[in-house]
Amino acid sequence: MKKENQYDIHKYYEIKIPDELSKAVKTGLEQGEEVCRKRNRKKNVIKWGSVAAAGAIVCSIVISNPVLAAKVPIIGHVFEMLQGSYSFKGDYSTLATPLQEENTETNEEDSVYTKEAGGVKVSFSEIYCNDQAIYLALSMKSKEGFPDTLIDLEGNPVIQVRTREKYSFNPSEVIALRYLEGKMIDENTYAGILRISLDDINKDSTELDKYSGEIDVETAENLIKKLDIPESFTMDFSITQIVGEKAVAETGCDLTWEELGEMSETMSDEEYFKYLDEHLPADYYDFPNQYSNYWFDGNWSYEIPICVDNSKTQIVEINGTNENGIGIASVEKTPFEIKVNEKYDSNEDLASIITVALDANGEPLPNGGNGASANVYAIQDRDISTVYLFICDCEEYMDFKGYYWSDDYEEKKKEKTFKQLLEEKALYHTEVQFTR
Repeated sequence: MKKENQYDIHKYYEIKIPDELSKAVKTGLEQGEEVCRKRNRKKNVIKWGSVAAAGAIVCSIVISNPVLAAKVPIIGHVFEMLQGSYSFKGDYSTLATPLQEENTETNEEDSVYTKEAGGVKVSFSEIYCNDQAIYLALSMKSKEGFPDTLIDLEGNPVIQVRTREKYSFNPSEVIALRYLEGKMIDENTYAGILRISLDDINKDSTELDKYSGEIDVETAENLIKKLDIPESFTMDFSITQIVGEKAVAETGCDLTWEELGEMSETMSDEEYFKYLDEHLPADYYDFPNQYSNYWFDGNWSYEIPICVDNSKTQIVEINGTNENGIGIASVEKTPFEIKVNEKYDSNEDLASIITVALDANGEPLPNGGNGASANVYAIQDRDISTVYLFICDCEEYMDFKGYYWSDDYEEKKKEKTFKQLLEEKALYHTEVQFTR
């Protein structure tokens, strides 16, 4: 099995996070590092077709809610069930289109949008697509039940799917590892939302696919042709593997992660990682692996029609930069997200900057959730009549971002708000008003 890069965070699983540390604090403190990790990948050589499997620092609890399952039918109601807690929250249920099954009498047999393989039945029931992303509602039912699954800070079981995707307008095939957000309805049933960014599927890599081995980013990007997304198209979508994170990760050696963590306090980083290399199993860094994951292999294949709803998209042109050519070209708003299109002269510039967006009240908008790009922000229930945008040096932002999430921010903002601090520190800043 081909190895894939994976952030190894299992040694943190045993860390106890105080209850009084709010979800907003934890999310905010991690947000900047995640964005810069995404940016800094652009500095390195890439191997086409590889997929990074990123872990998350999470709390190990398992959701099982048979009461919810009894009250709300799953098929046709996934958006209704999850849209209030989803990263890109909003009223999907009134905008989505039901995916009508050919077999309407029973869910026991395969049909157009329900497939079974390896004892797991996967059904797609609703779809919505705007100018930024495809949103698919799905449910998965396992005959044997899902193992105890790690739950992230937002309350989502950590489950991903490997996919092979072919879009009617693109001659290239997309091979991806897609993140899900959802809930365990009971031990046998999962309901979730799959988000596919249109930026992931609008690139023709035919010329790049002819290369093998490593290739630098600039050369790779020059070989990729960006395609226009048509108003309607067909998606041939295959899930080849469902991968979950175990609620309790094993080390595969004689020590627990808690014991290894205690050991790390008495070692230098070099000594500690050398010890891990010598004592962890050789296949520990595979993805998936038996110590951290469970998975189901199969072939769940679907042909799904897509219609892009651009009636609710607003685009504001800005085209402003600082003296170094770093700035913002435009901002796009849909019912669920805001995308900031940055301006820069080189990939090196992009790798060194981070964009921060504040709502009309000066509160940071969450960004990069559910596998989304770092320049995409969830609107949620915020006032976005005015959005304040700041481009900062990534390393400098790491030094001062904690100002907003500090315990005494309410007191500090009497002297200086986070917005005022950003205005002082930013390489470029502007604001944008949305009329609808």
